[in-house]
Amino acid sequence: MRDQLWNPTAFSESREFPEREIVCILCALVYAHNWNDARLILDQQQAVLLTPSTLTELHNIIDVLRKAGQAADADNWDQYPRLLEETANSGIDSAWKHFMQDQNAAFEALVELTTAYPTDEIRHVLIGRKDALLTPAALVMLRDNIGSQWDAGNTTLARRFEALLQLLDDARVFNIAIAWNRFCNS
Repeated sequence: MRDQLWNPTAFSESREFPEREIVCILCALVYAHNWNDARLILDQQQAVLLTPSTLTELHNIIDVLRKAGQAADADNWDQYPRLLEETANSGIDSAWKHFMQDQNAAFEALVELTTAYPTDEIRHVLIGRKDALLTPAALVMLRDNIGSQWDAGNTTLARRFEALLQLLDDARVFNIAIAWNRFCNS
């Protein structure tokens, strides 16, 4: 069964792929162990991943997760629609380069945000780096870091990062002004 998922040669490009196969391949991409594995899956599964039905299914999964209140999972999945769209339009190399640039920008912006002090500096970083901070990639990374801090027993840092995560979530849902007001009053 796994071989069929990784090598869907039984299907032609003109045929629609079964929903189950699409979901399995999307899961492999989204839950890849590292970026090299994700790139390999993207390379090997182009025939499935670059179809309109796959993009529709991906958006459906994200919507279901958001409606179920599973923001962390939804944000994880939400990193990939743009990658698939750009891959279909510009090719894998160009899309992957842009995807990794976005990941790196999110990481760098999070480093600035999580090390910013005092409070006014946090606001300055949020406003200046909002394009990188208000992305699914940044939220996924920050959530992962929060889990690592809790696991390591760094409760003070974990709580600080949770407050920053709430700030970013609020900024995405509302706007920066409302998010900032809620952050300062919490």
